[in-house]
Amino acid sequence: MQPGDFVLVRVFGNKELIRRVVALKKDCVLICTNEEYERAISEGREPISVGFKYEDILGKMQPKTQEK
Repeated sequence: MQPGDFVLVRVFGNKELIRRVVALKKDCVLICTNEEYERAISEGREPISVGFKYEDILGKMQPKTQEK
């Protein structure tokens, strides 16, 4: 897993969402939506992200399976 990867993440209510990895930290993974990631890259800024525990990251996804 590295910045830019698509991951499946478990969120509140055990719902699963596909998000982009922004950064890996010691105790969490910073993620954001694909739209935010692409917008931030095109604007030359860091994406606005949220930290999730590693155990809530269920796996790496292929870009073709992304959801909005």
